[in-house]
Amino acid sequence: MGMISAIIVDNEVLSANNLYNILKENSEFNIKARVNSEEEALLELEKIKVDIIFINIEMQVVEFVAKAREINDKVKIIFITAYTKYSSDSNMQYLIKPVTKEKLNKVILKLKPNNESKSEESWDIKVSCFGKFTVQNRQGTIAKWITKKAEELFALLIDQKGKAINTNKIIYMLWRNFDTTKATVNLHTTVYNIKKALSRLNAQEVFICSDGFYKVDVSKIKCDVWEVISKIRTISRRNLTIDEVGESIKIIEDGYFKENYFDWAEDKNKYFESVYLKLIFIKAKECKKSRNFNEAIELIRIGLKVDELNESFNKELIRLLMLVGDEIEAIKHYNFYKRKLRKELGINVDCKIYEWIKS
Repeated sequence: MGMISAIIVDNEVLSANNLYNILKENSEFNIKARVNSEEEALLELEKIKVDIIFINIEMQVVEFVAKAREINDKVKIIFITAYTKYSSDSNMQYLIKPVTKEKLNKVILKLKPNNESKSEESWDIKVSCFGKFTVQNRQGTIAKWITKKAEELFALLIDQKGKAINTNKIIYMLWRNFDTTKATVNLHTTVYNIKKALSRLNAQEVFICSDGFYKVDVSKIKCDVWEVISKIRTISRRNLTIDEVGESIKIIEDGYFKENYFDWAEDKNKYFESVYLKLIFIKAKECKKSRNFNEAIELIRIGLKVDELNESFNKELIRLLMLVGDEIEAIKHYNFYKRKLRKELGINVDCKIYEWIKS
């Protein structure tokens, strides 16, 4: 096993110093940062990748954990606490004060990669959200939804990635035009139908209902959108490899729940559309850099099918056409773009082509 990178989040000086000294003496640990507040920790997490976060349980941890997981969904969290607590989340553990080497080693043992790999391989269902929403088990059996609303509610819970949604919010999102009594009956019927569909996949435990709240158990699910989001977030911290960019493009290109037309998914679909364009542009730039101009042109044209008036894409296409010596096609495309701008947006571009692509 390689070194474990960690960050300490604790506003209690003595507690933080004690933990820091213990970790420093342990050859397995690389302490990346030591901060006093959740805000500082989140800023650090945007800049560096860590395996474990040690945080004082007395701090405002609930919101912090959610935000930390948005940045790095694989990070392990260890709460420093004076009380004995137990967590049902395999990615969270509790370290009882006063912290000692022995206590630390016991907690870390539970988070070793061999345990992690077992957890990652223990998924019950595989979910695809791009294109058509599909749910299947390890044997390849695909879920058959009795009603469209059962499919939509389960898709909504997948979209929330383990975050619980209450009855009122679900009714508002799925049955807002129904009276409360009818909507509540519909919800109960839909919940029953979801359970029935999942039971056929032997995946009943994936769906959790408790005290009017509904969610999915993310530890039992392998989901394409969660994996893509994890990759996308690394763009701001490091360059993705060209293969990673290509893989992400291929997954996203079919659109988020595009074939299902869930209205609540439209905003996120637009977000993924913008990410799709960003990834295409990155890959096209890499192709240009390696002098693979024809592939770069093809990629830019694919992007323009999504956003025909995108200025960056249009400029890059013209630059590429110039590079391959096709000045006639470059001028032709520039004139086409000017006409489109005038017709669609009422914008007039009067400068010459060479001035425009340099602007």
